[in-house]
Amino acid sequence: MKTGSSTPEVMAGSYKGRPEAPTTGVIQSWTNMRASGGMQLTAAMVLSGTIGMFVHESGLASLNVVFFRCLFGLCFLGAYSAWRGYIQLNHLNGRDLKYIAVGGAALTFNWYFLFEAFQYSGIGMTTVVYHTQPFFVLLISAVFLKERFTLRAIGWIAVAFAGIVLIARPTSGSADSDLYLLGLAYALVAAILYAIATVCAKELKHLKPHMVVVLQLSLGTILLWPMTSLETVPGVGQHWFWLLGLGIIHTCVMYVLMYSGFQKVKTETIAVLSYIYPAVALAVDYWVYDQTISSGQFMGITLILMAGFAMNNPRVQLFRARIRWMRPSRID
Repeated sequence: MKTGSSTPEVMAGSYKGRPEAPTTGVIQSWTNMRASGGMQLTAAMVLSGTIGMFVHESGLASLNVVFFRCLFGLCFLGAYSAWRGYIQLNHLNGRDLKYIAVGGAALTFNWYFLFEAFQYSGIGMTTVVYHTQPFFVLLISAVFLKERFTLRAIGWIAVAFAGIVLIARPTSGSADSDLYLLGLAYALVAAILYAIATVCAKELKHLKPHMVVVLQLSLGTILLWPMTSLETVPGVGQHWFWLLGLGIIHTCVMYVLMYSGFQKVKTETIAVLSYIYPAVALAVDYWVYDQTISSGQFMGITLILMAGFAMNNPRVQLFRARIRWMRPSRID
């Protein structure tokens, strides 16, 4: 047998005629691709954190804002998807249409409750509470899809809930605590609806995500058309800049960057970079709108973000020694 410092892969290639190990150029190309994916996902998360500012600056009712986001997003993302050949309706079946419809309705009204929450509890605090979506995805999957629900998950959900309780205490300068709490409630409803949309999307993995979103934006435009009060929207004004921004930047560009990034980076990287979203939202709230938070609310934010990070990273354990015996298998 040949001896030396050769790795098993190189040795196998030498004796069994397999292709040689990847060259430095191939490895460098793969590294560059992952780096570009991280940059794309980072850009998408930064854009997500500025959504609240565009909604607030538009000055319109939430239903009207969601309607124009759906409409403009449909126009620009639809044009991009058609250009790239992503619209393939012949691949759809009845089951797909059901999940697209339910997910589309959930996505549309998730935006409505999120935008309403911005008005009452601020952009930053709303976004942090909205970031409890992964926990609702877990709960919905456990109830309706019969996926396994571990004690570890229950532990981190309890931590996140404790964070919400701390955040639910308004600062001493809060003018109306009832409206603040209403905003947090809207943020939780938005998170639940987004979780429903996410679970539906998990059942549509065989379809191009761009096409799915385009169809859902179409549904949202149709659903909201009779509900909007378009006669109250001025024909001329700066609000069109902000509305177009929501449609072009935060729907078309953001989704293109997001989906492109998802394909190039590891799941762990996606989990970490997703926390840029609430961080930017908090920064916008502080620097643009002079919003401050109390020490208790800061602790609540920390608990929610820590719990969400741990849920997306199985190596982070809660009370590991106490619950190991209850897990049927080791989590790597």
